[in-house]
Amino acid sequence: MNAFLAVAAVANPVVTALLTFIIFLEKDKIKKRSEELEAALKASNQELVQTVESITNEVKKVETAQVAIINAVKDLEETLKNTVSL
Repeated sequence: MNAFLAVAAVANPVVTALLTFIIFLEKDKIKKRSEELEAALKASNQELVQTVESITNEVKKVETAQVAIINAVKDLEETLKNTVSL
């Protein structure tokens, strides 16, 4: 029984130290993965913002073109009315 207690007394701090070291290594890995994930999310968000801005600009261009076409059609209608009434 004394031998068992002696072995347990020596093994307990060794096992505790080993587990502490493993947890320390895993904590660093998790921190690194977390930082990589955060950087990837930031890059993805930035790309998304740029895409939305680009689409918004294209929609504004289409809207401007539509207004120009509508105005041109109205002018053409007026011209045709004036021409037909002559």
